[in-house]
Amino acid sequence: MAGWDYLWVVRDVSFRPPEAIGKKGKIVAWASQSAVLQHEAVGGFVSHCGWNSALESIAAGKPLLAWPMIAEQSLNAKFLVEELRVGTRIGITAGEINGVVSREVVEKGVREMMADGEMRNKVEMFGRMAMTAVRDGGSSSQTLTELIEELRKVADDRREEVAEAAVEEESLVQLQRQDELVRANFVLDCCLVGFLRRMVSN
Repeated sequence: MAGWDYLWVVRDVSFRPPEAIGKKGKIVAWASQSAVLQHEAVGGFVSHCGWNSALESIAAGKPLLAWPMIAEQSLNAKFLVEELRVGTRIGITAGEINGVVSREVVEKGVREMMADGEMRNKVEMFGRMAMTAVRDGGSSSQTLTELIEELRKVADDRREEVAEAAVEEESLVQLQRQDELVRANFVLDCCLVGFLRRMVSN
């Protein structure tokens, strides 16, 4: 990996790494990506540019070697490399099918990522901004608190609406029962009047 120590996470059990990976490399089936990126010994991140991975890398202040594969990864890579300028890109070009990225291309990309001081300074700046945002009182923390309060208000309003609807429904049921009683009494009164008339006529 261009002479740098590396940690390579490979989840596919069918993959058999070469025996001669050297003393600089370590291949594992799983690692806590966030914890690894936060480690001070890590200098960069080779990523397919899933958005969560990109955010974790930026929050950790680590530049990216963008290697998009599928779905929205190419769009994410374009934004990270061309707009934020926190990474450099390798991988297949648009329209290329079953493209193979050579070790020379990977090596060149790693060297660029590790050597670009301006890119590193920028991603470290974004990382500090991200950490400030999520601290207590930070913009992200405040926004989350506001969202929670808004959801609570919506829930309280909904509970009041349900309670009012329940009261209205109960009142409606009582009115229906009163109406049924009035009708029943009317029928009884009619029967009683008819009975009395027959008694009088006899």
